[in-house]
Amino acid sequence: MVLAAWGVAYALAGRRVTRRELLALLGAAQFGIHGLSVYRADPVHHDPGGHGIGDASSPMVLMHAAATVLTALLLERGERMWWGLVSLLGVRALVLRLTAENPD
Repeated sequence: MVLAAWGVAYALAGRRVTRRELLALLGAAQFGIHGLSVYRADPVHHDPGGHGIGDASSPMVLMHAAATVLTALLLERGERMWWGLVSLLGVRALVLRLTAENPD
């Protein structure tokens, strides 16, 4: 999971991210993490509310969707503020690309 997150961060470094990209990234992360937790959980384990770990009820799905959209909107606002500050200060964004050097 850490390598996947690093790969996404590396690919997006130094460029603006659109609202759709944020929604897609967060939605994929939400789906992936939930799927992984269901896969790793004991299939007979249940939470105190009586729903199983793999619960896909409408309220749960709606709450996850709402949290994803709200997070994407907040991150988009932060992105706009960040790039506005960079632009205001006249700072050039530098992106370091690490490459493997050929030992020959």
